[in-house]
Amino acid sequence: MRVSPRARVRIDAEHNHNYTSTALPDRPPCHPHALYLADRQGRYRLLAFDLDAHRHGADAVATDLARLRLWLSERAIPHVVAHSGTPGSRHVWVGVPHGASAELVSRIARALSGWLPTLDTAALTNPRTGCVRPPGARHRCGHVSALDPDIHGVHGTITPRQIHTAAAALERGTTADVLHELLVTLQTPAPAAPSPGDRAADHPRTIATDESGALRLTGAVRDLGDGTLRRLAEPAPDGDYSAHGYSILLGLALARLRLEDATALAHAQANIGMEHFRSRAESGRRVPRSSSEARSLLERQWNRAVLAAAHLPEGPPGSRGSNAAVVATVAAIQAAADAVPWRWAGRSGPADRAVLDALCRQVLEAGRPAVDIDVRRWAQAAGHSRSAVARAAHRLASPDDTGHAWLVREHPGDRTQAATWRLLGLVDQSGTQGSPAPGVSELEGGEVQLGGLDSVTTETSVSDELDAEVAQEERRSLKTRLERRLEHVKQDVWTYGRGLGHHLERTRWALLCGLTTLVDLMSATGYGATRVWRHIETLCDWGLAVQDNRGVRACGDPSGVAAQLGVLGRGAERVDEHVIDRIVRDWWDEEERWRRRPGKRRTGAAPGPTQVILPVVGSAGWRQRLGRFPTRVGGRADYKTARDLARQVLPGSAVLRTAA
Repeated sequence: MRVSPRARVRIDAEHNHNYTSTALPDRPPCHPHALYLADRQGRYRLLAFDLDAHRHGADAVATDLARLRLWLSERAIPHVVAHSGTPGSRHVWVGVPHGASAELVSRIARALSGWLPTLDTAALTNPRTGCVRPPGARHRCGHVSALDPDIHGVHGTITPRQIHTAAAALERGTTADVLHELLVTLQTPAPAAPSPGDRAADHPRTIATDESGALRLTGAVRDLGDGTLRRLAEPAPDGDYSAHGYSILLGLALARLRLEDATALAHAQANIGMEHFRSRAESGRRVPRSSSEARSLLERQWNRAVLAAAHLPEGPPGSRGSNAAVVATVAAIQAAADAVPWRWAGRSGPADRAVLDALCRQVLEAGRPAVDIDVRRWAQAAGHSRSAVARAAHRLASPDDTGHAWLVREHPGDRTQAATWRLLGLVDQSGTQGSPAPGVSELEGGEVQLGGLDSVTTETSVSDELDAEVAQEERRSLKTRLERRLEHVKQDVWTYGRGLGHHLERTRWALLCGLTTLVDLMSATGYGATRVWRHIETLCDWGLAVQDNRGVRACGDPSGVAAQLGVLGRGAERVDEHVIDRIVRDWWDEEERWRRRPGKRRTGAAPGPTQVILPVVGSAGWRQRLGRFPTRVGGRADYKTARDLARQVLPGSAVLRTAA
């Protein structure tokens, strides 16, 4: 109930599917009840994807659930899966604390319906009365909606701790920007909805069972990809043992290995990446699992991984950016950047690294090393102002202290056309420089050298031997890592000036990655001992870190600290300013086209800065909605007044915000 967007709830007191609205009670009602998904202003604060087994059956729901969860996980969108109460059906819940426009949610629902035949879009297209029964609510037939124990449970059961974790995931939620990126991914020609019986036959990866009854993919066994081998040998980079272990299982499944192979790898202590299947987190330390617990967990996760691997989308949503050369380029750049932490420890270093990471993520999304990106969108992705991003891009395109550049601008922007930027990656130069080719290498004395950076294309990549499926797995891992990194960077608490600053953000991120000692923190951040201790003291003072006999650990709520500092919402304000920029630009372009049009009809005077705009919604342009573009004496454009007028429509109309 604590995530309800409204102070009211709908209750079926007579158990006859006749829901009436009533005040939100202190305790969940004993009768069937449903939560509104949108607030009174029509902005969705909750999303509930209802996968209904009535028409296509439970197997089709399982297929659609795997596909939907894969797309959400690729975007690092926290989600909660619950049995809807109807056998075989599922509800997938996503929180949107700052809200998303009804039009955006409706477009996502329509796009998903082409890929997920079992999806019921009714509640997602009706912001006024759309509601869904939450976990814990009864069905009129007697069933109760509950968290899916196969996904959220421990030993197949749900405990109060898992319920609290699920509620926290909904409260943390995602943003409208991330949902819009999901929509862009989904807005491709959807396939004709096949019947559930046709899916397995038409899909290039089919599922079978081995002698023990465990799932597996059919086909000849393949060599493990470089990404899977690397993850087997290294611990979870961000401390998320579960996600790290699952990504390994996905790679094993794509290589056509079996559960017995995964079990053997999990038992080998040398495979650090499989630690999740040998121990669990308890009071800040790892506690060995019993043999039965470890076996049960591995079997559950293995079957999930095989199902997800078999039903990876074959269309554009799954194949975008899976080019092996592009993935290898981004992986090489990230490794090179991690090898020179002092490059990002200078005054402008955090902004430079955030800008580089944001471009890497965009390259993975586009599937090519050169992408068109405007400075405002880049700024939103990197968590910095557009001026800071413009300066950072200029620095990254110029040779730095290591003598190398990280990216290059191929084509400048022109009015509404964004500039084209290309990543500069590692090139195989073994023909002229000896073997191995120059790259990130360790010199005598422990010094790290960065070399051999130049433009890379698909023909020069050293990863051509990776097949498409393994490259796609590597892409997902890189995207998830970059998205988590950028989400931390974009927290309002790190705002320069009144906030804590992005240098402290780098230190806290190192703590989140599991580094606890002074030497490790200095090595990861490039800061000296005095500065690291100063960062730790500041983070501890604000409750964002704690120090005890086990070392230093990250903790606390950055949003709460941002509220104390008075900077909560700065990121959203920056996004609003960018929307206003686009409104004013489009408004002026429409004004110029109108002025050049022959036989135009004259309208009244432009509205003044103190007038309230009653916007026209629909397909009308900004000039028709807001009137003539304001001008100064002499006819010159008055951009200040135009921005003030555009700002009036921003908070009051989600439709206008989406249209911008």
